[in-house]
Amino acid sequence: MSEVAIHLYCRRSDGTIEDAQHTFDLSDFGGFLPAVGDKILDPGVPASLDFGNFVRAWTVGDFAVATWNSLLTTVVSSVLTVAIAAPCAYYLSRVDNKLTRGLSLYFILGLGIPAQVILIPLFVMLNKVYLTDSIIGLNLVYIGVSMPFTVFLLTAFFRSLPCWSPSPRLMTLSWPSASR
Repeated sequence: MSEVAIHLYCRRSDGTIEDAQHTFDLSDFGGFLPAVGDKILDPGVPASLDFGNFVRAWTVGDFAVATWNSLLTTVVSSVLTVAIAAPCAYYLSRVDNKLTRGLSLYFILGLGIPAQVILIPLFVMLNKVYLTDSIIGLNLVYIGVSMPFTVFLLTAFFRSLPCWSPSPRLMTLSWPSASR
């Protein structure tokens, strides 16, 4: 079979460098490296494509259930996040007083909280109300974590839109006159 030589350079405490050469016989790794005959294959690339694996993953591995759960969670959390954040962002963008400035600052500060900081308290709270390992609990977490960014983004969007208020002059209908 093949042999691989590895050179290791080690610096000793007195400053000198030691060269150590180690030789490995690849047949020692026969159980770990896939091989076809004498040719050793890359572990990350399959030797051949077998579409039966996809069918087996879909049926035996419950991939269909996982796909459905992912789709359901994505749609529900996205729709509810926008449905809750849009009215809030619209109000924050159109009304300017101390309350809205404070709430805007509150949402901006929410962007700075890392998700890792709230993981354990969030798990404890969801565990107390029996929402761990459920799609409802997952949707609540996704909605809560994405709310500061969504409100911040939509507030900036609504501020970029012009303020439109209907005036009586815009509401009158002007008919073309027949006497031209």
